[in-house]
Amino acid sequence: MTASTEQQRAARRAIADVLVRYASGIDGRDWALFRCCFTEGCEADDSDIGTWRGADDLTDAAARSYVDALVLGPGNESVYRVAGYYDDELVRAADGWRIARRRFTLVHQEVGAG
Repeated sequence: MTASTEQQRAARRAIADVLVRYASGIDGRDWALFRCCFTEGCEADDSDIGTWRGADDLTDAAARSYVDALVLGPGNESVYRVAGYYDDELVRAADGWRIARRRFTLVHQEVGAG
């Protein structure tokens, strides 16, 4: 196995780790864990929900992750089912991989009572 192949595998594992931390942080409302996934100057575009922008950063990795989620509104009075995908650009920081830019593409949405 070449060093390049091993480096690619290590990068894939590290990128998968940041995406799992993101999902775990948001699902568990662990905001410290959620926050550690992003660079200081990240950009996030969550379709109709909103766009957040920081300083532009050069990126050297990209990933796509898919989501099919039930999201409960305040007081569990409403429920939203959303499906779509995130396209991420990631950068290697001193302490690991971080999301520098995130764009959500909504594929399907249903709204119902809780």
